[in-house]
Amino acid sequence: MNRVKLVTALATVVVAALGRVPAFAETFPAEDVRKSSGDLFSIPNAIVELKLSRDTAGPEIKKCLPKMSQDIITRALDGFPKPRERTVTLSSEDGFFAIIEKSGYCIQKSTSGYPMLAPEAFYETVNPNNVPSKLKEQWYKRIATLIAQKGVARIAYVDVKGGAYIVDYSINKDDPIFLFYPFVFKKHGEWESEKLDAKFSDNRLNSIRATEYNEKHEKPYLHIKTFRK
Repeated sequence: MNRVKLVTALATVVVAALGRVPAFAETFPAEDVRKSSGDLFSIPNAIVELKLSRDTAGPEIKKCLPKMSQDIITRALDGFPKPRERTVTLSSEDGFFAIIEKSGYCIQKSTSGYPMLAPEAFYETVNPNNVPSKLKEQWYKRIATLIAQKGVARIAYVDVKGGAYIVDYSINKDDPIFLFYPFVFKKHGEWESEKLDAKFSDNRLNSIRATEYNEKHEKPYLHIKTFRK
């Protein structure tokens, strides 16, 4: 897989499930992941960056992931801060904690077990042109809600001529660092029978702009957010 230089420390069971273990990866076992069914959750308004130090990193992880063992936290923080190109991700039934250099990001899980992402996580994926920012924010929040509910969202961005850009958003349930968003354009009359999770339209939408990080339309959103400052 053609990813940017990024090391993600995942649960060993997750790495095994993915069927690939990068030579430079650091892995930490996950806590037992069991959650009751339901879909009660609150989508965050923004991705919150936590400034970490040797003294605060451990407590911040524990605050985000209270059920994670201190032994795993200690191992994950060995050599803190990590080199610039490395990301460490810890996962538990509560959520995820990503460490990039001296920054930390706490990502909570919904009761369905999927990450609750802020709308800004979808910036620089598919961007509907000429649509006001506040409206796009509402659309991205709807996508974030769908992702939190079931990990996927099939969306139609309908342009002024009635054509639609069909985008299949998805996320790895066990590694929320990456978003996937392959898309296809269909003319008016070709897409209306598609099974969709949501349809977004605005009389100013004339095209979309998609950011391509690789041929799979795979976006490491936390990595991008940090490295583009």
